[in-house]
Amino acid sequence: MDPAGDGPGNVRYEVKGIWFVSARDYVAQELGAAALDAFIAAMPERHREVLTDALHSSWYPEDALADMLATIHQHLARGSDDAALDLLRNMSTFGVGRFFKLLLSLSSAGFAMRNVPTLWARMRRGPAQVAVRIEPNAASVQTRTFPYVARPAYPIMIRATLEAVCHATGATQARAVLVERGPDWADFRVTW
Repeated sequence: MDPAGDGPGNVRYEVKGIWFVSARDYVAQELGAAALDAFIAAMPERHREVLTDALHSSWYPEDALADMLATIHQHLARGSDDAALDLLRNMSTFGVGRFFKLLLSLSSAGFAMRNVPTLWARMRRGPAQVAVRIEPNAASVQTRTFPYVARPAYPIMIRATLEAVCHATGATQARAVLVERGPDWADFRVTW
């Protein structure tokens, strides 16, 4: 089954445009116009327009995000998982609105992690599910029915996003690791 299909019997996965706007604006502001031009040129042509023209609140195919994450990993991070994690964490932090940053700064990492399923539901459409179990100074985060997690850049993006959310609460030492994954599921552990 095509995970992004929209025909009868297929499942459609979509993401909010904020992912593309944040990446595009971060690269332009932090890495410069030449880096942005190279990033756009490296993006597969089939989704290049999504990267250049995305709107914050519009919905786009998850495949476009998959292409962008692969481009970030291969082009901007030069194939380094650690560099991709840093870039994606910075892009996630950059993309969080001022009001949301203020709200998170007044909360705890545990509170933020408890709200990951709500955040997921606001940013994605499709059958994917996320569950969180809170422990003292840690959380277990599980994704299910999400075949994109089998792609190499997705666990990095999820780790980066989880860390960015914790960092916004002041838990700047928070780290997320991939514990285990299968063809359409993954388990992460976040500590702070």
